[in-house]
Amino acid sequence: MKTGEIWLIPYPHTDLTSAKKRPSLVLHVESSLLVLSRPSPEDALLLAISSVVSRKGPLDIVFPDTDPDFPASGLRKSSLFKVPKLFTLSCSMGVRKLGVLSPAWFERIRTAVRMAI
Repeated sequence: MKTGEIWLIPYPHTDLTSAKKRPSLVLHVESSLLVLSRPSPEDALLLAISSVVSRKGPLDIVFPDTDPDFPASGLRKSSLFKVPKLFTLSCSMGVRKLGVLSPAWFERIRTAVRMAI
């Protein structure tokens, strides 16, 4: 996984009872270290993406399928970047890469996340 990529991820429900495969934006990837300095798998900070645009929250950002950068994302239809929905997961949990977000869109999302937190 790399920053700016969109991956299909088993997104955990907030009560941790189950997970559903959903597209997610990779905001940051970092190697963590275990005791005895053995490298562990990389962890990724991810942002949830939803195709239910009608449920837009006050901080969410719509990514319309009419945008010229949309095809490279690998998403199927207009989507919402769920700015408040951040989570961390091991990169090994990624199911498959869907696409990549353009640098302009990635910066827009990253700025929104910074403002939200």
